[in-house]
Amino acid sequence: MKFKGKLIALTLLIATLLFIYGFQPTVKAQSRTPGVTVGEWFKYKVEAYLNSTDENATFPEDFILSGESVLTEVSVLKVSDSNITYTMTYHFENGSQVSEQYWVDVDSGNGTLTMTFIGANLTKGMPIYTSVEYENKTIDSQYWYVYAGRYREVVGLHWNEEILEDNLHGHETLIFIWDRMKGATLEFSYQLI
Repeated sequence: MKFKGKLIALTLLIATLLFIYGFQPTVKAQSRTPGVTVGEWFKYKVEAYLNSTDENATFPEDFILSGESVLTEVSVLKVSDSNITYTMTYHFENGSQVSEQYWVDVDSGNGTLTMTFIGANLTKGMPIYTSVEYENKTIDSQYWYVYAGRYREVVGLHWNEEILEDNLHGHETLIFIWDRMKGATLEFSYQLI
């Protein structure tokens, strides 16, 4: 009788160890999804300043269209899985405009122009995208604020980095704020000193 009790206890111990070390179900991270739909659009007032002692200084290449425009419209063209295809129309002070089409995968961060959109419903502490190059770019703020006349829950990324490239030297400060539910940019600020 004593032997049977030890056998049952040993069997339970082995079953517990097998569960802990070998038979735990693997939990797959849920992929990030877009919060926007086809046809949605966003307008942004653009204020850009180029303050330099170099008379030939221009906006960094990635910011030329944004920096020289006074208004930018973003229109969602296609949403497929975690990909968003959209058009950005840059309006200039002289009345002209230029439209460019971009895409972004809100899960990995791959695309032609990233950070305009992130996944919907991300929270503080999460990386903005899942790929390795974005692992240190995590959402560091989450709060409620009024943007475009609506009280919205927002998430933000504040990032500082030293830039030491061949043609660009200085300290870069980047601030992105997104609508948490939509994953769409509400505010963007870039400064290079």
